[in-house]
Amino acid sequence: NELHDGRPKALGMMHFGDAPDAGYTNQGRGRGHTVWVNNEYDRPHACALYYGLTGQRRVLDSGLVAARHWLDVDLCHHHPDPLVNGGLKIHTRYHGTGRVTPSHEWTEGLLDYYFLTGRHEGLEGARSVAENIMRHMAQTHMRTPGATSVREGGWALRAMVGMWLGTGEERWRQEAQRLVRMYLDWFDRYGALLAPYTSHSMPRVAFMISLTVNSFARYLLIADPSETDERARIERLIVGTVDDMLEHCLGPDGIAYYKELPSLRRTAPTIHLLEALAHTYRIIGDAKYLEIATRHFALFAASPPRTSAGRKFADDSGAVIAGEGGGRVFADKYTSLLIYAAEAAPLGLLDWFEYPY
Repeated sequence: NELHDGRPKALGMMHFGDAPDAGYTNQGRGRGHTVWVNNEYDRPHACALYYGLTGQRRVLDSGLVAARHWLDVDLCHHHPDPLVNGGLKIHTRYHGTGRVTPSHEWTEGLLDYYFLTGRHEGLEGARSVAENIMRHMAQTHMRTPGATSVREGGWALRAMVGMWLGTGEERWRQEAQRLVRMYLDWFDRYGALLAPYTSHSMPRVAFMISLTVNSFARYLLIADPSETDERARIERLIVGTVDDMLEHCLGPDGIAYYKELPSLRRTAPTIHLLEALAHTYRIIGDAKYLEIATRHFALFAASPPRTSAGRKFADDSGAVIAGEGGGRVFADKYTSLLIYAAEAAPLGLLDWFEYPY
């Protein structure tokens, strides 16, 4: 509830349904202007899942409004560049000024919008985004192990799995299978999911690798059950990748670094890692993975989310904004927290965490 309700709110024709992000704005990513998250981490999908669990109408409303904004404002309806056309713009100032990249495109929330409302624009939008992702994936560097960021293909894989589950169209499953096989080759070649981050380094980035591991686990939902050898390879990929992260990305306090670079080795209890550890536990049954996850959860729980309370102000684009933090905070945590808690609670690892009311 706090994560969902604590998001910043915005009013204005171009802004309703989206939220500014104080972190991105203060980093200067908007060049002095407010940065809008463009529904980063698929907020409509997280809202749909939360609504399904709780039945709270305001959650449904905020998810539908977010998807509506996404379709109207953040989706590129026409562009001469096929790698921009039909895609979702990355978090940026003035909503539509950013580039398009698969690591910031999502399909599941648009599919939820279609199934919850019956409006075909949701399905058409999801197909538009998925086809844009496919065009990106057709590039040479998106087909070569270790040639680009781990999360590019990771989010693309999740989008393809969502499209197959939502439509049953075989082309999405085939692309998902191709991506998984690329990652299998990637890990076999390097012994880890190493990828370029700067012009001269290939560090591990725990949250990027974790969310890609979580996409591998989602692929198992649609994998051909007769392909038992491939399924076993994917499970070994999940476990091997997580073990590699734990070996190289944990600080002396047992908490993951933000990024494996000397200047960025700050404590960062990424929620995606909790989910990756839960998937690993499901595969091999060793509780040590959930114990490591619980250490991360305890640090996260000790830092309450910011709320939307406080003064309102108008930015230079005419948006009336209330609250701090970012609109992505709920979306990037909800699913991972659920999957982690589902495994940790039966083992008593959350007995110490008391509901505060």
